[in-house]
Amino acid sequence: RWHIGMPVLSSFYIGGGHNGFNAKNVISVNALDSVELDIESMIGSLKNHNYVSLEMNEELLTFGFKIKDKHYINFSATERAYARISYPKDLMEFAFYGNGALLDEKLEIGNFRISENHYREFAFGYSYVYDKTWTFGARAKILFGKSNVNTRRTDVTLQTEGEFFDITATSDILVNTNEIDNLSDSATDMDEYMKDYLFLSKNMGLGFDFGATYKFDDKITFALSVLDLGYISWKSNPMNLTSQNPGGTFTYEGVDVSEFMNQGDSAFLQNQEDSLVEIFGVDTTYNKYKTSLNTRIHAIAFYKVTDKDLVSALLRMNVYESRVHPS
Repeated sequence: RWHIGMPVLSSFYIGGGHNGFNAKNVISVNALDSVELDIESMIGSLKNHNYVSLEMNEELLTFGFKIKDKHYINFSATERAYARISYPKDLMEFAFYGNGALLDEKLEIGNFRISENHYREFAFGYSYVYDKTWTFGARAKILFGKSNVNTRRTDVTLQTEGEFFDITATSDILVNTNEIDNLSDSATDMDEYMKDYLFLSKNMGLGFDFGATYKFDDKITFALSVLDLGYISWKSNPMNLTSQNPGGTFTYEGVDVSEFMNQGDSAFLQNQEDSLVEIFGVDTTYNKYKTSLNTRIHAIAFYKVTDKDLVSALLRMNVYESRVHPS
């Protein structure tokens, strides 16, 4: 009829994942019975886009109670943090094989993205027992963002021409973040900073959860939920890094010896540097921005083994970069 939870006596969750290579793709045993790294097997097992993720949630406080057998009211305060890094197969091929082995191919080496989010969540929930088979529930959540790094766009390409080995590069970058200024300022009092960080309330957002369960019979129950639909608006110390010349190209044709001799080494190198800065240089602005939550869809089946024991199977679909990632 009621529940209560607090730190140590409440829910703590940590999870991680990687959809690229695994141990058997990286480690092999050679003819001398020695363990060695198998780089070709590792790269061959990669997908075009690979993801490494880590997530951690801790309930600080939670309670709930039943009203007239059909209604359940609940509240929770939860600390949530997750990080996800995506990296392209092209980047790994370029790192191990170099550009000479990939002539006349356009390498998407810059599609390297980081998404990090830490926020505090206050959730107000309600569930309703519709009849003996159906139960419906929903939660509305107020969010307070603490830290964020969000690479909205990191499009860097590299192409080596097959006959003369000319290298052409393009760049288009947009990275949003907060708290970088405070962390990089040597004059920041870290004790005061951590106190302000933990009670930071400028970065507000909203989130919603929806779910339902269907009791098929006395043994089997199905459930479906959509979690963390919402956003956070980042207003405290926002920083935006954008390309000065988005989509611009730079072609390196090697060193012209006569040009090098006429200009001198310092002038020649300065011209090369100016060209690179024009293409790969970034501008810094300080505009607020929004990020979406780590939206998930869960489909679950429960089987009642005894009156006190259930076994379950879960299909989870994460929505990230406009793609659905199942597990």
